[in-house]
Amino acid sequence: MERMWPDILKQVASSPDVAASVNPPAGRDAIDALERRVGMPLPSSFKAYLATMDGQNHLGNTAWLVDYNRFLPIAEMMEVMTSMETLFGDEGPLEHIAENKIQPVLWDRRWVPFSEFEGTPRLILDLHPGRRGLPGQIVLSFPGVDLADDATVIAPSFAAFSADLLRTLKSRT
Repeated sequence: MERMWPDILKQVASSPDVAASVNPPAGRDAIDALERRVGMPLPSSFKAYLATMDGQNHLGNTAWLVDYNRFLPIAEMMEVMTSMETLFGDEGPLEHIAENKIQPVLWDRRWVPFSEFEGTPRLILDLHPGRRGLPGQIVLSFPGVDLADDATVIAPSFAAFSADLLRTLKSRT
């Protein structure tokens, strides 16, 4: 698992645009700050990713690793978390949404947005799942997403998400 992101970067090297968008690894202090911000430990697979690359720079707006998503550096993850908490942090559960794999809220302080599309958080590491979810699951988020739909959870863990990404990249070569 610890070698998965170096292997992903080897695959990315064949795409000069994507390779140019990759940030250097995050430092231990930055990863620790993100854990403090979330208030709980991050999954080891997510920390291994951050220790390999700290998201993408703004060249990633057109050179994507996954679909149309630019992976966020830790500083931007924390900025998005602060913005979302300011906008939606005081809101309680949405009564019209049944709790499923995801909490029926607009934002949870233990959600870690690690990608964005045109300024909107898209892929979220969910460390506070709903009653049928798994801690560390990956949620696809966008305006109007159906939080009760099982398909909104696109991977049971960051490790599974990373393995799927590596398989996809290898199939393209």
